[in-house]
Amino acid sequence: MARSKRAGHFSLNLSIKQTMNVMKNLSKSKINQFKKLFLDRQQSIINATLSRDNEVIDVEGGDEIDLVQGAMLKSMADKLSMRDKENLAKVRDALQRIENGTFGSCEECGEPIPEKRLTVLPDCRACIACTEQEERRIKQFRS
Repeated sequence: MARSKRAGHFSLNLSIKQTMNVMKNLSKSKINQFKKLFLDRQQSIINATLSRDNEVIDVEGGDEIDLVQGAMLKSMADKLSMRDKENLAKVRDALQRIENGTFGSCEECGEPIPEKRLTVLPDCRACIACTEQEERRIKQFRS
């Protein structure tokens, strides 16, 4: 099992046997349900971003309060835009993992992620054990 570091995440190069174990963990119809969920989420993020981009914050001719409110609204829209970009990247990554046949596989240990966990956190990349281990490492590092 080889790992390659990419953009701060570990990407697991799964063997054919491991990929088959992951695919056995999730039925084809369940994988298709996740794919539809991600495609719908992707479209929703794009639509929300386009809608916000079309809104014009007009504060010309306003007083100081209008200018401050306009600046606050622009700042909030920028933050939402960053969050949308991050969420869109997660969704696209999950869709790529579905296409690669690695969706539902822990990127740390290669074991299948339980379906219940994927149902709650569909874009998760690690099993509970590996996530807890990483959280302990981070907590220990911060101490």
